[in-house]
Amino acid sequence: MNPRCKQGVRRSAGVAVLLFLGCAGALAQETFASIGSAFVEIKYQRSTPEKDVRELLEFLQRDRESIVAELGLESEWKITVKIYSTVGQFRTDARVQENWREAIYSRGTLHVQPLELLVREGTLERTMAYELALALLEDAWSLGCPQWLREAYAVYHSGMLEAMTPPVGVQHKSFADLDQDLQEYTSPPQLDDVHYILGQTMLFFIKSYGASKAFGVYAAFDGNQTVEEVFEKVFEEEYGVIEKKWAAAIKTDAFPTEQ
Repeated sequence: MNPRCKQGVRRSAGVAVLLFLGCAGALAQETFASIGSAFVEIKYQRSTPEKDVRELLEFLQRDRESIVAELGLESEWKITVKIYSTVGQFRTDARVQENWREAIYSRGTLHVQPLELLVREGTLERTMAYELALALLEDAWSLGCPQWLREAYAVYHSGMLEAMTPPVGVQHKSFADLDQDLQEYTSPPQLDDVHYILGQTMLFFIKSYGASKAFGVYAAFDGNQTVEEVFEKVFEEEYGVIEKKWAAAIKTDAFPTEQ
């Protein structure tokens, strides 16, 4: 056979192999179905039971309405929820490396592990409520709401505190310490301690200033005021005074030290 013909055969065979592999990969990758409402769209791989997806959609719709009403938000923004059939696909698509993460909100999309895993662990609604709260507070965050305050509501709203125990010997003097904690401790068990403190911080605002002001602080961020100005306007007390009261409460009440 002519050498050129042999090269042509090899090239054709190579192209055929590549095409076969590409088609096989496409077949192996599940397609996504979609259901939704005015403010929530769920994309799910077809191996996920549609009944479970519809139940989750109903929960997210109710929880969204609850958060928006409680915080006085005016959000018309639609969130996309993407449910995967395997943990591997979840980690790859959401770019998640931590094996403890069950879901993660990022750039308008809430990525979720297979629903049956969260149901088995008994964490589905708590995880969804936490991530949805973070998502709905993204606008407030972009307008100056600090990340620790955003997380504080998410922890409180999700009910995570119920399953947590207080850490020992906590020493916080300023709200800035909470942001530092979030940056430094990004995985359990240290992250659980941080979340406990944040949840207690939300409870401190509610008990000290009333639920109306504690929840109303989020809608007060408009991008033109500092955190100090927002706090003083909403809580009607000097920022330094609020911070000192909080630090004292955290030290003496929320976190008893070992005897």
